Amino acid sequence: MAKFHKEHNGLVVKRDDILIASGYTVLLAFEKADVFIPAPTWVSYAPQTKLADQNVIKLNTNYQDKWRVKPETIKV
Repeated sequence: MAKFHKEHNGLVVKRDDILIASGYTVLLAFEKADVFIPAPTWVSYAPQTKLADQNVIKLNTNYQDKWRVKPETIKV
């Protein structure tokens, strides 16, 4: 994966910094995190995030944008 991201995305990532796991396992890998969830979404994503004691941030999407999260949707 590190080689893939370097070749395709220009990102320099160490092998030890890559985690491949199911979504819930990834949530448990962090002590505390903000988790962006596009809305509408699958019904279990927010409850799983809360169960993992993470912060849910819903990002509204719409049909016109093909349900994709746009950069301007994420506010810093």
